[in-house]
Amino acid sequence: MSKKKTVEVRGARYVVRGLTFDELVKLGSADADGKESRTVVAEVLGRCLVEPKMKNEDIARLDDKTLVTLVAEVLDIAKSGMMEMGFVPMPPDKGPPRDMIA
Repeated sequence: MSKKKTVEVRGARYVVRGLTFDELVKLGSADADGKESRTVVAEVLGRCLVEPKMKNEDIARLDDKTLVTLVAEVLDIAKSGMMEMGFVPMPPDKGPPRDMIA
């Protein structure tokens, strides 16, 4: 996934690339309530952030809006890359058909 995208957040420009599968798994391991979550997000974004090059500690100090926007962009790039390779997202599971419910 070599696609890159320029993202502007709060007047700052960032160039990011899409996530790899391993990075996606790591991002999914972040604990939503713990301080560690920012560290995990920063580690993943540190690999996906093409410009400016930033240390993980500096990425972890970015405000929430910037972090969320950058994560959304790297996920979007990865999703579009998968679609180009022919992968189609599964529709949401709506449960069993009504006639099967007792």
